[in-house]
Amino acid sequence: MPNTPSLLGLGAIGMYAPESTPKHHRELSEDILGAVSAPGGGLVWVEREELLDAVTAVSGSGPAYHFYITELIEKEGLRMGLDQMTARKLAIYTALGSSTMMANQCLESSDNSGAAPLNPEDLRKRVTSPNGTTHAAILSLQNEGLPTLIHKALEACNSRAQEIGDELEKQ
Repeated sequence: MPNTPSLLGLGAIGMYAPESTPKHHRELSEDILGAVSAPGGGLVWVEREELLDAVTAVSGSGPAYHFYITELIEKEGLRMGLDQMTARKLAIYTALGSSTMMANQCLESSDNSGAAPLNPEDLRKRVTSPNGTTHAAILSLQNEGLPTLIHKALEACNSRAQEIGDELEKQ
């Protein structure tokens, strides 16, 4: 299940193969899909076929969630008085920089100290000063139910992926 960033060689791709699959078939699949996955780990194997629905919910449809959030941030920048291109550049480059930072610091140790990688929550907390502007925004997102909305959105995607799989099996 590749996602659209695969077009740029930056895909997040989940794969499954039964244990009976010969090793050389797995390796061939890795070679083919590895060519379009993000360097250093954009290709992952899942243990059970039904987990491909979760892969769809997280990364297959994931780019659309990020695009939508960036779209909303851009619109708010416009509403606050920024011009279209300024709002767009700020929203897009903030997403790019944040994603790059997560890839560099959350997937493997960014230094040679052997320290464990960070996680997105660690990075968020590092830029959230107590009682600061970011803290106010995060509290608002939490109070307005963003965690629940994200949960429901990914559950809806996962459920629909299961339904589509069931429909295809019946054909």
